Amino acid sequence: MSMSEGPHPSQNPTPHPTPPPSATAVASGWYPDPAGSGGVRFWDGARWTVDVAMPHGAVAPTPAAGWFVPTTTVGRIATAAAAGVAALQVGVAVASAAVVGAERERGALAADDGVVLLRDDLVGLAVLALVAGYVTGCLWLRRARTNAEVLTPGAPHKLSRSWVWFAWFVPVVSLWFPYLLVRDVARAARGADRSPLVGWWWGLFLAFLLTFNVSDTSTLEAEQAAAAETVLAVVAIVAAAAWGLVIRDVGRAQRAQAVARGVIG
Repeated sequence: MSMSEGPHPSQNPTPHPTPPPSATAVASGWYPDPAGSGGVRFWDGARWTVDVAMPHGAVAPTPAAGWFVPTTTVGRIATAAAAGVAALQVGVAVASAAVVGAERERGALAADDGVVLLRDDLVGLAVLALVAGYVTGCLWLRRARTNAEVLTPGAPHKLSRSWVWFAWFVPVVSLWFPYLLVRDVARAARGADRSPLVGWWWGLFLAFLLTFNVSDTSTLEAEQAAAAETVLAVVAIVAAAAWGLVIRDVGRAQRAQAVARGVIG
């Protein structure tokens, strides 16, 4: 079989019979690619490198498109963003309760009253935090999806990778497409060990969106808005916690898969 040259032209990329186990000292050389590229990957004696040699005419996947990268950092950022959304919703709920208390003492409040302005500012910050949560969550899901395709090439995914960014706001399908994306990544990572965690997270997220849409302080009376914001804060806390657990669970499972396949040490 003719091979295209990799970054080690002095080496003849003839694959050894089996890939080296990551936990055992094995001589450096070319081995069948554990990432499933169909070619051979160079083992430097301690870890897999990014150097891949493919059959003539074939193209190796690049690190950006087809190589395992742990999701630890982006997962922590996405979890922190979700926690930020929940924290700001708690702040909005407290400020809304303060508005109710002030109206009971002083009557109707002007739009430029300090406590009203504080509540409105926190609502604006909560919306910005939600956007940040969307961006960081999609970055995590995109990386986790790529890892799933590298580690378990045969695992089914109902939706293409492009839906990672668009599934959340396309009318109608946004009610279940994001769930399918996360569910398929989690199933690829866990294999037969299925968990209901993704379903619980998605149900809580839908409840959060519903409550967020009905808790508009510009259309509700102060007491109604305060009650709605309190419910929203509670749902946001639980949903953020569930999202963090999903991210942690998938990250750990994918790392275990990578170690088992010798992709990382």
